[in-house]
Amino acid sequence: MLFYLRVCRHLKEAKNNGYLGAVPTICGISYYLTWRLPSVVEYPKQLMNENYIHIMYMNERSFSTGMEAISTFDTNINSVISKKLNEWGTLGMYQGVVEYYNYSGYGGIGFVGQESFFLDWECYNSLLPKLNLAAYMHPLMCNPGPLRLTNQMLAASTWLLSNDVRQDFFEKRYGPLAERWQSFWRKMSKSVENVKEMFGQNSLGWCLCQHLYWKYPPYSRADCRKLVKTYLDGGDVSLPNKFSGGKAVIFVNDGNSNIKTKFSGLNSSVKLQQEILSQALNFIEESPDSIWKQRCLADLDWFKLCALRYQLHQAIAVARAKNQDNRGIDELAAQLENLALLMSIVTISPQIDQKNLMLEIYRAHLMYWNRKD
Repeated sequence: MLFYLRVCRHLKEAKNNGYLGAVPTICGISYYLTWRLPSVVEYPKQLMNENYIHIMYMNERSFSTGMEAISTFDTNINSVISKKLNEWGTLGMYQGVVEYYNYSGYGGIGFVGQESFFLDWECYNSLLPKLNLAAYMHPLMCNPGPLRLTNQMLAASTWLLSNDVRQDFFEKRYGPLAERWQSFWRKMSKSVENVKEMFGQNSLGWCLCQHLYWKYPPYSRADCRKLVKTYLDGGDVSLPNKFSGGKAVIFVNDGNSNIKTKFSGLNSSVKLQQEILSQALNFIEESPDSIWKQRCLADLDWFKLCALRYQLHQAIAVARAKNQDNRGIDELAAQLENLALLMSIVTISPQIDQKNLMLEIYRAHLMYWNRKD
């Protein structure tokens, strides 16, 4: 806070001395450890008089449940985040929220956070009285696919427009196919509500790749197998956080060593996605040729790539949970190579590199198998 205050005052002085035509707005962030409330409360009060916005980065939230604007908070991850937002909201500064509807580790998963979108932003507005910035990480400039709807919902929320933007989007983009196609889309969005637990912070992805990310992996093989089974099955669980030094960063003032969350398991998501793909493909084949059908076909590539991403995770996770040595590694390698080939065929955006994401996980898995405890 002191750093941001000094920058704001330096720029104001530069404006007064004729070096700047206007005082720019400075944005500071709460991200990982800087979610801690400032120890000197005078700094936020002084920043209220500056061109300053403090932005909360939501990288540790779960999409398996919506955010909760309630007065009594329990200990699941989203409730604790809501409590922290409420505390920051009392400081009086102008604030913003940056969501994680896209993320470098998500790859071609473009349906994130759409089901709870408006309820989430109602929560943020209630907890942060001076909220005046809304954004999300990693928007795609080329072929945003399902993120088109995310972009329109964010615009509607920012400009306080009608929440009917979802219905309007589907009717204009898919015409007479809108109602049925929206049902497939919403099911796919439901299937990826566990995206943070699968690919984000303290996730299955981190567990599978720990030998790639850490010189001294925090989990033993036995611990890793137990964790992987938890992610495969899902449910109402309490996850350990050795990746964050034994403590979820968002819990820095709560003395809590685990992340409490509830999510659908990876196996459930893969099963649902395969059902969606089969039903969606049949629907497209039965529909007459039209611009509406072509747009559905373009979406189908996103459906396929999302499903492949989850299948890759499942293939490695199942092998990790079952095997204690290198038995079956050749069979697994063949399965991964086949998934890699399929991923390289489906191209949705030049900004999404699924092949390298796959290779990273494959490398991590081989490092795991070759490791000697």
